[in-house]
Amino acid sequence: EMFETDTRGHPGLETRASNLIWDGKDNFLKIAAMLEEGANRAVEILQTQEEAGLRQAADEITRNCSACHDTYRLP
Repeated sequence: EMFETDTRGHPGLETRASNLIWDGKDNFLKIAAMLEEGANRAVEILQTQEEAGLRQAADEITRNCSACHDTYRLP
């Protein structure tokens, strides 16, 4: 929901979001969906493997967080 409105040009709004979010919204939403899938897989891993699966669960989430932040987040 927080990425429904194009925030470019809103005076006084400070954000680290790159304009690429709005210029490539389809790819941004694809990565967001992959993050959601990874988070769901992480929950399943933790439920079945508990602490033994912690690293794999974290990797499922981190991989997709990095893909988005590397492309769509300003330093």
